[in-house]
Amino acid sequence: MWSPEKEEDFIRSTDAVVWATISCNKCDYRYEAFFKKSVPNKCPKCDGNLSSTTPQGRNSPLSAYTEKYASDILEEALKNAGFDDLEVKRNVICDELDLTSRSAADIAIVEKGEIGRIYKPNQIKVIFEVKMSVIWNWELNEKGEIAIETDYDKHKGRGSIYRTDSILKAIGKGAIFRSHFESCGIPYVVVGNSPTPASYLDKVDGSVRAGIVQRFISLTPEPLIIDKSESEVRNPKESDGKGFLRIDSQEELSSFIEDLLKDERVFIGSMLKKSKLGKIIKSLDLNKDYSDIGEDFFKKLYEMDAV
Repeated sequence: MWSPEKEEDFIRSTDAVVWATISCNKCDYRYEAFFKKSVPNKCPKCDGNLSSTTPQGRNSPLSAYTEKYASDILEEALKNAGFDDLEVKRNVICDELDLTSRSAADIAIVEKGEIGRIYKPNQIKVIFEVKMSVIWNWELNEKGEIAIETDYDKHKGRGSIYRTDSILKAIGKGAIFRSHFESCGIPYVVVGNSPTPASYLDKVDGSVRAGIVQRFISLTPEPLIIDKSESEVRNPKESDGKGFLRIDSQEELSSFIEDLLKDERVFIGSMLKKSKLGKIIKSLDLNKDYSDIGEDFFKKLYEMDAV
């Protein structure tokens, strides 16, 4: 699973990464760090203010690296779960679901056989939105050696789903996705490599209860490397409302994928007048089997005016 070794490999493997320069405005104190924003704020030599030149242009190679990592690990999980008729694809396009070339699905489990990235809704089985990042704080010493200086929650720079805007963007994309009837049977999962902020757990759990997102998961079993205190809070296995889940092994990921695929689910989301809801229920043919009754219900729910 995701580990310091994976992050170090990324840092060393891409020429696009620029190290931030942390410097003092009063003396010659300076150092280089990756993913750091002036913590502490005061210079240890003269107590002057520290400032940082935040590196630009690393998001694109980082996204490419983490999406490939997530794709590879999900492909292995799918294979181990025994779904030989399915495969994992990146940047999947489906116009009917608003997954366009500008806003494609980061990763999707799809039916095997298609060449390219364009699919119909019935060929897409799961959508994954990847929100992974560099989560530890790395520093570069005078010898050119790099090492972790702080854990994911001990610096001002935030990554993965520890960023509140990443959570809100993922939920927003899920809401757009869910606005289409054709999405009603496709699970939508947000993949990260850190826990979510404690203050946002209600939003994470709420979006899962509402069916917009099926789960926020982290692929990092041990995000606490330097300071393991309060690990139950800082490195939770799952949230109280089950919206967040930490995946600790390839076997657990395979089990998670199997659960998403083996049971057919439907998303039902609407706010109707009680009279209209009663009209839908009364129109159903209750002599059909349960599955057909359920399908008729959510079809009519989507066909009904929203007000």
